[in-house]
Amino acid sequence: MIPRVLIIGRGLFRDGLNRLLSDHESVEVVAAVSDWREARRILEHEPVDTLIVEQQSTDDYEDELLRFLATDMRRIKVIYLSLAKSQMIVHQRRQMSDVTVENLLTALGIHDQRLKINASDNAHHTS
Repeated sequence: MIPRVLIIGRGLFRDGLNRLLSDHESVEVVAAVSDWREARRILEHEPVDTLIVEQQSTDDYEDELLRFLATDMRRIKVIYLSLAKSQMIVHQRRQMSDVTVENLLTALGIHDQRLKINASDNAHHTS
């Protein structure tokens, strides 16, 4: 099953992550929005498996997001992503350091052998 993702963030974070994940055949980006109001509108009409939230932008709507997660019957995974800190916090109190595309895809439940091959190739080229 291909995870359906909704990205919530601003500017380069939102646009860059949208492009990165849209180019990956193992992920379907439902939408990339800049605020919680837009996200709620999408969630009312589209099934989503995962929210990827820019951690720095959550101050404006974190209380609403947490209330939604507590009351909504759907099981939606939430990934708080901080590029500034190179950190990912996956809802259910799992935290990962060293944000890479491979770690993000792993948090989405995608285990892509091609990423391991590419990482191995890059390691050989830098040696």
